Amino acid sequence: MSPVQRTGLRSSRRPLRPAPLHPIETYGLIGNNRTALLVSPSGSIDWASFPRFDSPPTFAALLDRQRGGYCSLTLSSPGPRVRNEYLPGTNVLVSYLSSRTGEVAIEDFCPEV
Repeated sequence: MSPVQRTGLRSSRRPLRPAPLHPIETYGLIGNNRTALLVSPSGSIDWASFPRFDSPPTFAALLDRQRGGYCSLTLSSPGPRVRNEYLPGTNVLVSYLSSRTGEVAIEDFCPEV
């Protein structure tokens, strides 16, 4: 199944080109004492294994950008600016994507189950 790009309430089945890999030290970490996910500076989840650390990866773009899989939300405007920060005192990572037409905040966290 190819990635889907959403624009407003409509979607297209246009395959997205994977973003280039980022240096590992630029990734954000979210987790819940059972598993962990790595969130890239552009806001995509490039590594995740469920339900435990030692489970096979669900997303493994860190190992193979073309076939490893990732989860990404993007703006339809070209070249959005992205900044990431943790909410104070938490491991909730917020990615702010902004362009000339607007801004969206994505909150990433991994709840206890």
